[in-house]
Amino acid sequence: MSDWLKIFGEMSLDNLFVIAGLAFLAVGIIGKISGKIDPTPRARFVSAIVGVCLVVSGVWIHRGHANSASAPQQSESGRVPQVKEVQAHENPARNHATDEGNRPHHQGLAYFAGRWKNTDANTKGLTALNVRASGESVWVHAWGACHPTECDWGEVSGTPFAPGVSDNPTNDAQKVTAVFETSFSNTLLTLTPADDDQLAADTQTRFTDNSGRSSYSATYTFRH
Repeated sequence: MSDWLKIFGEMSLDNLFVIAGLAFLAVGIIGKISGKIDPTPRARFVSAIVGVCLVVSGVWIHRGHANSASAPQQSESGRVPQVKEVQAHENPARNHATDEGNRPHHQGLAYFAGRWKNTDANTKGLTALNVRASGESVWVHAWGACHPTECDWGEVSGTPFAPGVSDNPTNDAQKVTAVFETSFSNTLLTLTPADDDQLAADTQTRFTDNSGRSSYSATYTFRH
């Protein structure tokens, strides 16, 4: 008996109401139980009504507890604290830097124009460039490392490249190429804007004199 009392004592009120209601419903529906309970028809009707009321009350209490548990807790002042919606916004500064690093520079031919000097004073390749631009036309003059004076590669017509077929190279050029030919070699020079207002120059040189020398590429950085 003490065990049953302990079990009932640990039950919540809503569960007690439901269990008691089911017991009353059983009496009202079944009537005589194990020869110990033999209610009259009137008693069975009352028992069924009480059982329904207890079950409904238990369900109502249970729903009340569930709603209070899911509702926002109030602060001491009685106000419900506002919950700020946190969205996963990307870092604009980081995205801007990433986009700048991945997207080609669209500077226009004005960026390329002017006299440029190799940042490496001891370079064995290109030492200086001079770029002229007029409208959509561009010319590139190059000098290379020689001793005792620089080798003049001469000036050649270049080709500006815009990001799209409908873009104007004068305003949107992101690259300029030029080809320098000698009696023994052919060099493709590609110029692109670099950080800190500098100019990157990539060269691909192949030899045409059947000397057996390997074609090679090199990259240089220039500044005004």
